[in-house]
Amino acid sequence: MSEKEDSGSEDSVDEVGQKREKRETLRNKESILLTANPSCSGMQPNQFDCSFREGLPLSHYGFRMQLYCRTGFHLVIRENGKVEGVDDEVHEDAIVEFNSVNHYGIIRIRGVKSNLYLAMNAKGKLYGEANPENPATIFIESDFNSYFTYLSQKYKANGWYVGIKKSGKAKPGQRTKQTQKAVHFLKRRMPLPE
Repeated sequence: MSEKEDSGSEDSVDEVGQKREKRETLRNKESILLTANPSCSGMQPNQFDCSFREGLPLSHYGFRMQLYCRTGFHLVIRENGKVEGVDDEVHEDAIVEFNSVNHYGIIRIRGVKSNLYLAMNAKGKLYGEANPENPATIFIESDFNSYFTYLSQKYKANGWYVGIKKSGKAKPGQRTKQTQKAVHFLKRRMPLPE
């Protein structure tokens, strides 16, 4: 279908019986927006409008991101296994990758630089774990008032969440509740390296 489409057929007549002239109408406005943006040139007319990107590639969508805590820190998994928060806007240790375990909402979080998985031990302490098959590395991601929370699958009966205190230190699981700012996170997407 073209951007412009005829509104009448060859034998259309008006109420007086006069033959109607064809008039051109604009249909499918999404296709007009898509063709106006060079970054969306390969898309079909029924796909979404991506004109807001102004020519940017789609590389900033993916599983790599930063977890920003409401206390003002990004979650970091260090190479030595320490988990804490940093207040740098862009920090290479703060880039994490989300891996789905078996179905929606059950995930593992891996530090990209450290190659360690976020885990929680029996005392509620957060640490970096090398073995992804360890049950301590599995968390339940849920939405709470527009923020994400991460409940330990292994200690869900205790209600232990991933959290970062106002000081930037990891909050022990036994001191966390779903309503605390320390356990509320936002995902910040990271651009892929060029």
